Amino acid sequence: MTTLADPAPSRPSPPAEPGRAHRAVRFAAAPLAAYLLGHVVYLTAAAAAGTRYFTVAAHERYDSAFYEQIAAHGYRMFACAVDPKSGFQGDAWCGNAGWFPLYPWLIAAARTVPGLSVGRAAVLVGELGTLAATLLFWWVLTRVLPAGGWPRGAALLALVAVFPVGIYLHAVFPMSVAVTATLACLGLAAQRRWAWAGVAGAAAAAAYPVGISAGVAAVAVVAAQGFRQREALPRRALLVGGLSVGGLLLVFAVLRLATGHWDAFFLSQDKYGGRRYDPVSAFITMVSYGQSGPLPAGTARPAPNPLDFAVRWDMWSSLVLVLLAGACMALAALRHRLVPLDIGLGVYAVVAWLVPLVAGTQISQYRSHALLLPVLLLLRHLPGWLLALLAVPAALLAYHMGTLFYVTALV
Repeated sequence: MTTLADPAPSRPSPPAEPGRAHRAVRFAAAPLAAYLLGHVVYLTAAAAAGTRYFTVAAHERYDSAFYEQIAAHGYRMFACAVDPKSGFQGDAWCGNAGWFPLYPWLIAAARTVPGLSVGRAAVLVGELGTLAATLLFWWVLTRVLPAGGWPRGAALLALVAVFPVGIYLHAVFPMSVAVTATLACLGLAAQRRWAWAGVAGAAAAAAYPVGISAGVAAVAVVAAQGFRQREALPRRALLVGGLSVGGLLLVFAVLRLATGHWDAFFLSQDKYGGRRYDPVSAFITMVSYGQSGPLPAGTARPAPNPLDFAVRWDMWSSLVLVLLAGACMALAALRHRLVPLDIGLGVYAVVAWLVPLVAGTQISQYRSHALLLPVLLLLRHLPGWLLALLAVPAALLAYHMGTLFYVTALV
């Protein structure tokens, strides 16, 4: 009699590895939600201001026209005196040479899509830049830096969505492009991909004057890597820094070819009363006086207007962010968790905050503060509950700045 042996118990097969598309969707879900949350904030602000959010005009303000002119027709510069309507006389220079070229170049590239006007192309490039910046922020936070846990990551993404001056990431301005290039530059430097980090630094420098801060910060990352591993990295630092400075030199070369002046940017900006300030005096002026400047002696101060409130609170919030960044670096050092990228982010916070102040109070400081968004990565050293708490005043200020933008109070 033949007996059949019991079949050997089968081993459970290992779970199948998720496919590339599944991993991509899982990675992008959280930053995409943050990107959409930002739109909800500003859509609500636009509705409160009586503005149709889904129009090109809603996202254009003053300098937007210069970027669109460069994209459509290139650079031009002429003596203001030849145009009585310019409002400037003497030896002032008018035109559009006071604005950097990378964003207009991207707009011009987008216009190759049939039927896409220059305004729509400008909005499209800006929004793609904002989406890319949000994805890169998440990439640096979860793939480049040591893991900090889901609650902390979610809170940081919420802060990205309600960044106080985030309205300029959705406007026809180059801020989203500059932030994207900055995050790429710092993330690639941390991964020791120095040539690509330098290319990204060059892109940041060609997008906005403050963008050169990315290259400076990336050099700090490279230097910190060398110090930590007891190795000299002068060539790598020169590669990253040299390529980044190359982006700035490219801007001057383009302006020289288009206008005949290497210093066309400075000549164009000088007519707005530009002069160098010490940053402390500039900060005190911005938080002490209204947007019309100090009042003559004996003049009664009018009731505070919403723009004064927004500008002052933006100045204070930007200072708080820089101070928090320094505190986070000290905390990480005490816990032996400070990494080279943290040092680069700290350098970036100081340089990107100081450069606009040195440039003077005549420029829109709040617009430049949009470039401080990468500094939020340092806040991962704080508890998640504190990050969630910080998101509340940030959201209130973002909404207020949004409403002022849509009623054209902000420039």
